Amino acid sequence: MMNYMANHKRILIAAASKTGTALQCAALLAGCLPDGLAEICDLTRNRPSPADYDLAVVGGSVRMGALHKAARQYLRSYRSLLQNMPAAYFICNCFVEQKETILKNNFPDALLQTAVCADSLGGVMDLSVQKGMDRLIAGMAARTLDSNAAAGIRKDSIDAFADALMRAL
Repeated sequence: MMNYMANHKRILIAAASKTGTALQCAALLAGCLPDGLAEICDLTRNRPSPADYDLAVVGGSVRMGALHKAARQYLRSYRSLLQNMPAAYFICNCFVEQKETILKNNFPDALLQTAVCADSLGGVMDLSVQKGMDRLIAGMAARTLDSNAAAGIRKDSIDAFADALMRAL
């Protein structure tokens, strides 16, 4: 394998998560890449410019069909830059069969059309980490899930996502 660090390539993996699943997926994705290539950023805490990287990955959790607010704000702030550089997008959602609709409803078409890849990395519906109204809504949604719908984090999707990122460098 080519030594990507010798070329000083850097990938930003910027994610926003309410209960930790999107950041866990970001860490798993970074773990599939050569050491030191990826830097993970929690968009609820800071928002580095994608201009400082060779490739940007932006993702986040989905609640009731909507991407996490911090991820939406990041996309809005850096839309022009992301559209003109190698970029990829992910969502974390339990209803993975709805990924195309969720991606289309939450990411501008211009970003999806130029994306290295865009996918759902799965999701976890853990009621124990939910609070208040979120817990009530998640509980109602959980009752509608069949046993296969909440597949959890999808390692196969993360592996394929990492492969697409490496091909794009």
